[in-house]
Amino acid sequence: MGDFRSESPRNRSVILLWAAGCSADDPKVHETITSFSEHAQVVLVIDDLAFQSASVLGCFVEALPSASDRGKLTSLDWSHYVSNRIARIRETWNPDLIVNLGEPVDTFLERFGSSVEPVQSLQTIEDIERQMRPG
Repeated sequence: MGDFRSESPRNRSVILLWAAGCSADDPKVHETITSFSEHAQVVLVIDDLAFQSASVLGCFVEALPSASDRGKLTSLDWSHYVSNRIARIRETWNPDLIVNLGEPVDTFLERFGSSVEPVQSLQTIEDIERQMRPG
């Protein structure tokens, strides 16, 4: 697979707008995007997979699952997933500036972790074979 990164340096700064706990419809989110969009590429990070309203704001959107989204799949290790996802967003966009409009990342992760039900580990092939053996 090829390397899709641009070989030329970017000509606009990248602003990562952390808005966990905020709605994409929030006026402060709109105002912040508008204030930066003329001079920088804005990447909005929200904790809502229904981000249709954010997609028309003229910025990129990175969506994390909300509490209701997490409730649909309670057996997943959401805390681990979100920690990795946030790290991947930072690595991918390599922002020049992070602006926090929502709750702090650490608080978000703590709340995220405390809302997760215990994870049941998946059975290995050996476990399944052991259960299928007679006696």
